[in-house]
Amino acid sequence: MTAWLNRNHSFKRFVATCAGRGRHSEQRFTLTRRVTPNPATGAFTVTGITTPDNSRDYDAPIPAPYRGRARLTLTGHIVPTPRGVRIRGTFTVTGPGLDCARTTLRR
Repeated sequence: MTAWLNRNHSFKRFVATCAGRGRHSEQRFTLTRRVTPNPATGAFTVTGITTPDNSRDYDAPIPAPYRGRARLTLTGHIVPTPRGVRIRGTFTVTGPGLDCARTTLRR
């Protein structure tokens, strides 16, 4: 999981990895929709179509290119800390031919 935050702590882009088995295990998927957490609670929820990373820029074994439409569901909250912010939540990548498990994130 990789997230890019701007100064008001909204997501500019989110990259999720398919944690599962099969041909697309470890495949990266990018959600480019902006996610702005609730300013009072830090909570956020987003669902959207993702762009698969079909490059060969992976450690072996390289996942097979994904040609379907994958959907990412991301739910969680941003927690302020003395050193910045932490992201906690869960995400799921679903699509035809994908076997991705629901993943808990703590960054």
